[in-house]
Amino acid sequence: MKYGLSILSAVRTRAAAFALAQAGVAAVEFALLVPILLLVYLGAVDLSQGLDADRKLAQLTHTIGDVSSQMSGRVTRDELTGALALGDTILRPFETGRTTLRIAVARVAQDGTYTFFEPVTREGSAAGCSGDMTLPQAMIDLARGHFIIATEGCYRYTPVVGYAIEADIPLYKRAFHVPRSEGFTYSGQGAGSGQSGSGGGTGNGNCAGNSGGHGQGNNCNNPNQSHGGNGNQNR
Repeated sequence: MKYGLSILSAVRTRAAAFALAQAGVAAVEFALLVPILLLVYLGAVDLSQGLDADRKLAQLTHTIGDVSSQMSGRVTRDELTGALALGDTILRPFETGRTTLRIAVARVAQDGTYTFFEPVTREGSAAGCSGDMTLPQAMIDLARGHFIIATEGCYRYTPVVGYAIEADIPLYKRAFHVPRSEGFTYSGQGAGSGQSGSGGGTGNGNCAGNSGGHGQGNNCNNPNQSHGGNGNQNR
C-alpha cells in the first residue's frame, strides 16, 4: 500500500514539475512559426518585384509615347521603331525578351472618328498586345483634327522565388500622347481600324493612296498620307 502511494506521489511530483518547466518553449514556438514567417517573406519578395516590374512597364510605355510625341515633321516607321529600343534600358534589370511593345499613330477627324495606321511592334514572349486599338473619349475630344500616338506594353512576369506565387502574371500598360508639333505628320502604312468616338454606325471601306494625296475608296474623306497601304475604316 505504501509502495503504491509512493509511486502516485512521484507521478504527481513529476507532472507538476513538467507543467512548470519553461525550457525549450521558445524553440518549439519558433519551429511552429518558421513556415509562416518564411511564406510571408517569400511572398513579400515576389510582390515587391512584381510591383517594380509593373512600375517599369508603365514608365516604359509613357516614355516611348512621350519621346515619339516630341518628333516633328514627317515621321516614319523607322523613327518609331527606334523609340521602341528604349525598352532595353528602361526595363533593366528585367528581361526585355518577356516584353511586347506596340506603338501606333491615329488620325482623328473633326467629327470624332479616327483611323489607326499600321502599328509598329516589337515582339516578345508576352501576349496581350494585339488586336484593334481604341482611344478613350477624352483623348478624342482633345485631338480632333490632329494625331494621337498610342503605346501599349505587355510583360510576362515570372515570380522570383515561385514559392508563394507559382504562375506567370501578365502585366499590361498603355499610354496616349498628342504630338507637340503642329507640323507632325506620319508617313507609315495607312492600314488600320478606326472607330467613332461618339458611337455612330459602323461600316467598312478601303483607304489607300499616295503621300500627300487623298485616299481612294469608300469612307475616305480625309487626306491619306500613307504609301499605298490598304486598311479598314469603321465608323
